[in-house]
Amino acid sequence: MKRLLPLFILLLSAAPAWAAPALWRLSDADTTVTLFGSMHALPAGADWRTPELDRAIAAADEVWFEFPSPAAPGMREAYARAYAARPKQTAKTSTLLSPEGRRLAVQAFGSPEAVDAQPVSALLLELTRRYWAKTGLDQRHGVETTIQAAVPPEKHRSFANAEQHLALVASEPLARQVQQLEGYLRSPLDPGPLKATTRAWLNGNTRLFEQEAVARMKAREPGYARAFLEDRNRRWVGPIAAMLDRPGEILIVVGAGHMAGPEGLPALLRAKGFKVEGP
Repeated sequence: MKRLLPLFILLLSAAPAWAAPALWRLSDADTTVTLFGSMHALPAGADWRTPELDRAIAAADEVWFEFPSPAAPGMREAYARAYAARPKQTAKTSTLLSPEGRRLAVQAFGSPEAVDAQPVSALLLELTRRYWAKTGLDQRHGVETTIQAAVPPEKHRSFANAEQHLALVASEPLARQVQQLEGYLRSPLDPGPLKATTRAWLNGNTRLFEQEAVARMKAREPGYARAFLEDRNRRWVGPIAAMLDRPGEILIVVGAGHMAGPEGLPALLRAKGFKVEGP
């Protein structure tokens, strides 16, 4: 599962200016669509639930996520089938690394056998988990995990299925994954910025979020930002607009990076002529 670190560094730096994570709303006479930008992992005890969000959760006829929850009925099997159908890395991971990369990988993962027991993508995921641990973040306390547990499974919807999810996270070429792995091994990531990111998200500082997280990501990793944020946002605008054609209450919960800047969902919907309440 590849380029996960920047995916979580999508959420950014310091300075409280608002009281709670931001949300947006668009509506017509008989439909309300609420958009909430999430943090996929949070520290235990993080206080992010607000009365406004809780009302949207309670009232929702449908709750939309980026991907299906693996805990939803039948999803573990669907993910297992999709994972089994993915192209497999055939070369041993150690043979793909430079001599210095191999040395650092053995140091990080314990033995040459441990390095070769996993594909590059799995080692990247493990480094991501360790990074989260340094920051005190845990996906079990993340927004999606919490809301999915609070909402009956029959109300769950997603913009992609299990196959599409795995295709997206596996879309980066192996050579690029190797480059990322070596980079992370050589320069372990500082947890400070992600801690600051979490504070900014909790305070709803969307302007700072966009400037310091999403804009920097686009400058540093334009291809990654395009595939994970911009292209998906453009694909989602049509289905979100179509939600207004049927009556009811709908809640959309996707990563906070999808809400930020001129390519974010609120801006794209406004550009289509929709009145979107929120920052």
